[in-house]
Amino acid sequence: MIISEKMLLENHPYYKEMGELIIHNYKYYYKNKRDGNCFYYAFIIAFLNKIKNIEEKEYKQIINKFIDSYQKVKEIKRKGLYFEDFYEMTIENISKIRKNENDIDFLKVDFNEITAYLKILISTQLLTRREKYEPFEDVDKLAAQVESFYRETGHVEIKALSDFLEIKITILSTLEPNITEYGNNSVCVSILYTHNHFEPLE
Repeated sequence: MIISEKMLLENHPYYKEMGELIIHNYKYYYKNKRDGNCFYYAFIIAFLNKIKNIEEKEYKQIINKFIDSYQKVKEIKRKGLYFEDFYEMTIENISKIRKNENDIDFLKVDFNEITAYLKILISTQLLTRREKYEPFEDVDKLAAQVESFYRETGHVEIKALSDFLEIKITILSTLEPNITEYGNNSVCVSILYTHNHFEPLE
């Protein structure tokens, strides 16, 4: 199972290592699978929780980013790159959760399909805006690697996702530095990082 139920942060195994910033601003976390895709699972959970409650104007801006992404991906489509179903499942999941007044049932979320599409968005961002990332990484190599599942996620990939979707991603860590922010947009998702593992905060 990719995700467990929402849990009290004070019951987290690394609670005693968390700084005041985390303890005072967040009450819950979701325990998710530790398999190399954990950043994506954490982002999806935090993102869908955010989508549920943001203003309509902000929601439309974000959903339009996803809709526009289809054409961007299509323009750089590489041989063997399959993405149409991943795109459709991502849009469908986001739209359903936005419209549903009930709490999100994460057991019904298509995590693997959304993860696959987010990875494609990151590789697209790297290849189309390579000047932003080339000082830090071999863009062609990273773009080819990032679409593989079960691969640990680094700073450049997180920044590329934040840049593409124009969503602020805040990583709060039990290690130094305690907080790393990607982007400065009004819509923000918060993710906990502990010992090579990402989990969403609420």
